[in-house]
Amino acid sequence: MLSRCYTSLYRFPHFGPFFTLASLRLPVSNLPETSTKLPLHEEHEVLEGYGFVGRPEDTEKHWRHLLEPMNFKATEEELRRANIDINDEVVKVSGGGYVGVLSVYHELHCLEALRKSTLRTFYYPNMTIDHDERTIEHLTHCIEYIRRTVMCHADVSVYTARWIADSHDHPNKDLVSGGERVCVKWGDIDTWSRERALVKNVYKVKPGPFEKNPHPS
Repeated sequence: MLSRCYTSLYRFPHFGPFFTLASLRLPVSNLPETSTKLPLHEEHEVLEGYGFVGRPEDTEKHWRHLLEPMNFKATEEELRRANIDINDEVVKVSGGGYVGVLSVYHELHCLEALRKSTLRTFYYPNMTIDHDERTIEHLTHCIEYIRRTVMCHADVSVYTARWIADSHDHPNKDLVSGGERVCVKWGDIDTWSRERALVKNVYKVKPGPFEKNPHPS
C-alpha cells in the first residue's frame, strides 16, 4: 500500500500554492523525479543507522548538519510569490536579499527544540527559572505548529500492533506496518538549500525598525 502526502510533494504551505519544488530550481526536470518510495516502518536497529536515534553525544553532529542550511537568501520575487508583504519589518541581508526559511526547516527546528528539551539535563544542565519559562513558551508554539503540519499532511497509512513482551510488562506492544510511502528526495532539498544557504556567523542582517539605539557610537 502506498500513501502519498500530496502537500509535501507539491507545495510548501507557507510559500503559497504555486511555490513548488520546481520553482525552487532544484536540479530536477519535473516533480515526479523528486519523489521516492520509502518503507513506512523500520526496526530500531535500522533507524539507529541514520544517526538520529541514540545518545545526544552521538546524534548531535547529525542534527547540526541537518539544520545547517535552515536560512537561505531569498529574493524579493520569491517573497512576493509567497504572499509576503515587503516592508521594513522583513529582515534584510547585508549585500542584498532577505532571510528565507523553507517551511520544512521550521518544522525541523521545532522538532529539534523538543528534542533538546527532552534531553535537557544534557543541553541545559544549569537552566534558570526564567529560561525554563521562555522554553515552555517556545515549545508550546512548536507543538502547535507540528500538530497543524502533521494534520495538514495527514498520512492515512495503516499500522497494526504486535506483542514484544509479556502483557504485564511495559512497554509490551509496538506498531508495525509493511507498507511504503512516497516521499520527496530529501537530498534534492538539502542540496538546493546548501547552495542558497546563509552560513551562520558569515552573513549579517540589517537592523530593523525596532532598534532602541539606531545610531550606536
